[in-house]
Amino acid sequence: MSKRYGHQSLITIAPEAAYGTVIKQPTEKYSGMWNWDQGYQPVPTNFKTQTLEPKVCTQQAGRIAPTGTMTLDYVEELDTIIKKLIMDASTAHTIPTSDDGTVRSFTICRAFPTPGVVNDGGDGFRGTGWLPTKLTVTRDGDKIVSTIDWIGQDGDEEVDFAGSEMVLSTITNTSPPCHTLCFFHALTCSLLDGGTTKLNNFTLTIEALYNDEDSQFQNGQTRTNPRVIGFNIGLDAEFIYDTTNDALAYDNIFSQTAKTVVLTITDGTAVHAYTLYGQYVKWNLPDIDRGEYLGNFTFEARGDGSNTALSLAIS
Repeated sequence: MSKRYGHQSLITIAPEAAYGTVIKQPTEKYSGMWNWDQGYQPVPTNFKTQTLEPKVCTQQAGRIAPTGTMTLDYVEELDTIIKKLIMDASTAHTIPTSDDGTVRSFTICRAFPTPGVVNDGGDGFRGTGWLPTKLTVTRDGDKIVSTIDWIGQDGDEEVDFAGSEMVLSTITNTSPPCHTLCFFHALTCSLLDGGTTKLNNFTLTIEALYNDEDSQFQNGQTRTNPRVIGFNIGLDAEFIYDTTNDALAYDNIFSQTAKTVVLTITDGTAVHAYTLYGQYVKWNLPDIDRGEYLGNFTFEARGDGSNTALSLAIS
């Protein structure tokens, strides 16, 4: 008998004590979309046997390499994921100098609670060993939304969360959560040496770069050794012309000196202040003589020995 999953989709996450080890007690819950691909990668038989001529059955079991995408409103509770992505849980998250091997994986569940029943997880899906690889924060109307890309260790399994498979002592009601949203009109920034404090649009990207798949899988079927080898961090922004930012835009964009930009997201109480250190690499400046009042630029974070590429202060 088929099941119909059409009510109260709930996403829960739990940091794992060891990579790929299931945690049944979630620590955060979100309302949003969680989509994944099992990512099965078959391997040709002749690659396995090192023979030149493939056999009649040309495929053997290869790697289980699931990937996933989580689409959520940007809310304060995303910090649980962000500090694992950046690999720093200190008060101001900063990019570390290397991957120290700390466990950064999550158990992720997509549950479908029974309507009106408290502490009932219902049916759903669960996967282990999920690592955040990329955070994208952008505008959607007057909301600020986020997309998080993941790589997993094992494919998701169908689970009945109504029993002992989900411990709900920390999340007392499995109905979709009510978060305080971050609105775009409340966003502030300091760009172009303070000449721009409000934006017309933006996209912030923080991407962790992992070692190659041969190193991740260690000649096995599942990921056992994923390590971060670098980061790509950037800000694409669109701003509206005024006399102040017009005077400062040329000095900043054509300067070879590294700059600092600040992007502040708030829900009215919690404040996430992103500080990026780097350079403006692409731009299109306003030209009011032609009636063009919108400008845009791409800023790439580039840390050096004295400055970190990214710092996230939360208050």
